[in-house]
Amino acid sequence: MLAFAFALVEASAYTIFGAISPEIYTTSMVLFIIAQLTIGGWLVIFLDEVVSKWGFGSGVSIFIAAGVSKQILIRGFSVFDTTNPGKFDGLIPGMIQEITAGTPTLSSLMPYLLPILSTVLVFILVVYAQAMRVEIPLAYGSIRGFGRKWPLKFIYTNVMPVILTSASSSTSRSGARC
Repeated sequence: MLAFAFALVEASAYTIFGAISPEIYTTSMVLFIIAQLTIGGWLVIFLDEVVSKWGFGSGVSIFIAAGVSKQILIRGFSVFDTTNPGKFDGLIPGMIQEITAGTPTLSSLMPYLLPILSTVLVFILVVYAQAMRVEIPLAYGSIRGFGRKWPLKFIYTNVMPVILTSASSSTSRSGARC
């Protein structure tokens, strides 16, 4: 019940303090936006319960990973740049445009290569760490001479590597993304 109340309080704070402001600032419009955000928060809570009970893992973690993964794909492959007409916004199309524009140097390609390489490096490290197992030997006091090994994950990876990759790719293009 506290989570439902917190969704209402957070939606009210976002709307009243201007993080999400309506185009027409009337009381009914503010209440409508608060209601939309509250219902959205409640739906996320319900979906988390469904995924946690019938799915695998935490529902909120899956939603965070999906949202951040979407941003990584958009930043990597988007072709539309509204601030600079004629330039590509994504890293891959921007790097291709830089290469085809003339003689590229390492310093001109570094804002494109660094986020791509950091993303690949983090994913390789996470896959490697996720595959590692530690065998814990178990011995039973009631049965002498009998033992077995219990495999445990060496590192529990969650959504943090995805968030780390997103943060590293957003700050490494000379402050262009924030």
